[in-house]
Amino acid sequence: MPSTLQRWQDIYRIFDPIEPASAELRVARGLYNPLSEKIVPRLGLPLPHQKYVLAGGIGSGKSTELRATVEGLAGSKLVVLVDLWRHFESTVVDPGALDHLQPAELVGLLGLAILRTGNDLLGHDWRGLDKRLGSAIAGIRASSGDEGKGPALDVVALSKGIAVLVGGALAGPVGAITGGMVKAGVDGGLKLLEASTTWEWKVGLRDRKRTSDQDAPVRAVLQATNALLDDIRAHYKREIVLLVDGLDRIQEAATFEDLVVESSLLGELRCDLVATLQLGLVQRYRSRLHWCKPFDFTYVPIALQSDPTNPDPRGMNFFESLSAQRFKKLGIEAPIATEFIRQLAYHSGGRLRDFIALVREVAVQAMLGDAPTATREHIEEAVDQLRRDRESGLNAEHLRVLSEVLSDPQHRLPGGDIALNLLDRQLLLAYPNKSTWYLPHTILMPRLHGTAG
Repeated sequence: MPSTLQRWQDIYRIFDPIEPASAELRVARGLYNPLSEKIVPRLGLPLPHQKYVLAGGIGSGKSTELRATVEGLAGSKLVVLVDLWRHFESTVVDPGALDHLQPAELVGLLGLAILRTGNDLLGHDWRGLDKRLGSAIAGIRASSGDEGKGPALDVVALSKGIAVLVGGALAGPVGAITGGMVKAGVDGGLKLLEASTTWEWKVGLRDRKRTSDQDAPVRAVLQATNALLDDIRAHYKREIVLLVDGLDRIQEAATFEDLVVESSLLGELRCDLVATLQLGLVQRYRSRLHWCKPFDFTYVPIALQSDPTNPDPRGMNFFESLSAQRFKKLGIEAPIATEFIRQLAYHSGGRLRDFIALVREVAVQAMLGDAPTATREHIEEAVDQLRRDRESGLNAEHLRVLSEVLSDPQHRLPGGDIALNLLDRQLLLAYPNKSTWYLPHTILMPRLHGTAG
């Protein structure tokens, strides 16, 4: 039997607001998950090179659902998941560079992910196509002013800097499972190829001139990446699905325009593709996203549209199941009462990251008080800290727009940049119904109603 302190430490560890949930910790969202309901069935159809956007806020659970998608599609297709945010944060070691990424660089990074999958998982013989990608990347490096004073980049070594999560049983030309696919190829499981710490390609440099899809170096990168995709498809008789996570971290409207509005490079990739994008920016440019079909990935509904002060049973049930799953994994009796879990769920606004962070803070409060179970005071302290954090920086115009949404019986999205900014900051949250509706983050309700605490 673990000590009280150890039990809360274990809860703190397993309720990690940053790491996507593993398969054993994931709780199905059920209805209103556009991935499982709409996108995955479409990707199962024999249609060429489908392109989808999953538009949602940071912390809504997109990354967890993408990982489940890898597993769900792995029986029929080669599925490659690339987390660009992690790449820029951990390997490039410049997360801000993602906000200055150029379309050709994005395609080149995806080409490296396919190259790494072929090299390290399949033992594939590229017959010179890898060198073609290396030459293309050298071309866009030169056009951006990063010629590299030393020797040319080793594109195979460079590809090892890309972490990929891969699933899919691949049959060779004579129907045999390729030896390089190991267990992941046999039973449809997943294989994670970790990134190396070496990275020598300067991507996302600031203050560079914008590129055009017509530029010769840009076309060369697209053609080289498509050649890799074509070679894998022809050799292993499997279609390819690229899942691109992390583009939802882009906050700069100009970069968003460059990557997915003005450029159609992602649409020209000869594979299926699902990319995560920031909901506020998708709403701003939705009518101009011609290369893909967007789906809104909303937050878990924790309040009723007809009466936002009342909890929605769908959301309450989801968060109760999520908590129970993690307590079960730890092999402990739930130290947080169901009543308190529901309070945390409501105050999280249905944002998974906020809910998990709230449970973590309750664990901290319980450790400070050496309490075997959570008390109402622990819950109130955790909620109060989240409220103070979310209220920081709110001005009169923000509060006016939030109040306007709250008082609208249909809870529609107002026009103007302020509402889109509130979406970007996850202070105005999208919820599912017959059509998407919006609500201020429920942690702000006391402020909007003019009450204290």
